[in-house]
Amino acid sequence: MVTANTRRTLEAFGQTVSEIRSLIRYLRETYGEKVVLVGVSLSGL
Repeated sequence: MVTANTRRTLEAFGQTVSEIRSLIRYLRETYGEKVVLVGVSLSGL
């Protein structure tokens, strides 16, 4: 979550990246197929 506390925001983004990488690794090891990610930016709201 984006907050006024820059350090907390950076830590949260770092944790998110780490968890996504772990999930991708797990999916590749389990299913052995390509993993596709799709994202949406909400910055225009």
